[in-house]
Amino acid sequence: MNLTMNYIDRTELLNDAPQGVYDPLDEPTLDRLITRASRLMRRYTKLAIYDTDELDMPTDPRVLAAFKDATGAQVLAWVQADVVDALTNEGATAQATVASSSNNGASITLDNSEASAARAYLIGGGLSSEAKLILEDAGLIGIMPWLRV
Repeated sequence: MNLTMNYIDRTELLNDAPQGVYDPLDEPTLDRLITRASRLMRRYTKLAIYDTDELDMPTDPRVLAAFKDATGAQVLAWVQADVVDALTNEGATAQATVASSSNNGASITLDNSEASAARAYLIGGGLSSEAKLILEDAGLIGIMPWLRV
């Protein structure tokens, strides 16, 4: 298997993205995100069965489109969750968030546990919900083993 194989390139990623979402990121960072997302797609579809060419790319256009769309969705989720910097060190450099504040006897406490858990899931290698849905719809994950008789 070609371990540097990417399902999309930077141009495809930028063309399918909301306007300006990737503007703060430089090209090498986008390329690293694409490679990481492509590797993640292969991890989650390791048990899927589909035909490939000599470069290990899916030959069925529907399957290839699912890989492309899921890879793009994963990169977008990382960028929108603002975890790009934390991906390479599993969150070791993540910034602390303020959960409570007080001023002259008044206090405010914010519950950001859900956002923190979602960010930790993405940083730890979890699939974004959109990428997961795309791969499930294509029959690449989420199916039970079966026996043909």
